[in-house]
Amino acid sequence: MKAMIYMLFLAFLSFPGMGQETDDGKSKKEQKKERKESRKLEALEDLQKANDLVRERQWVLETHTLFGRFGDSFQVNPTINFVAVDGDNCVIQLGFEHLVGWNGLGGVTFEGKVKSYKIYETGDGKGVSLRAEFFGAGRNLSMFLNVSGVNSDIRLRGNWGGRLRMAGQIVHPEESRVYKGQPVF
Repeated sequence: MKAMIYMLFLAFLSFPGMGQETDDGKSKKEQKKERKESRKLEALEDLQKANDLVRERQWVLETHTLFGRFGDSFQVNPTINFVAVDGDNCVIQLGFEHLVGWNGLGGVTFEGKVKSYKIYETGDGKGVSLRAEFFGAGRNLSMFLNVSGVNSDIRLRGNWGGRLRMAGQIVHPEESRVYKGQPVF
């Protein structure tokens, strides 16, 4: 009997925080509301930051998803798949792990100059859209970017008829983790 009481006493001592309240007297609904409001404010801050980067012509879209011609999606490595604009210079890189490609990373790196760069405000006044054209190595590329906060969407079209859609996160070039391969084009 003493052993059983001793074991129960040890069990209660091993769980000292189970019955303690750490919510400062707030109900679960109030806590949920506060978390929801803080996420909303954080999303608006991220959207404003991305909009400012696009307006300043200094941004990197770290791509995490590529979309095929028929809507198929492919998860890719954002360190080797990106679109970067720095002033009048542009770099578009596609790389696939476990393959050998022209750029040394299993893909292609395109460097070019910005020919046109037009920013359009969206209807709700929160985001921006961008239409830009690039020229490099005898190729023209048209780009359509839709900034919608953390995840942004970009559509690329070339003068050879190809098109590509990418989704990712817009960051400042100093904050990006991309690795640029050897440009061939």
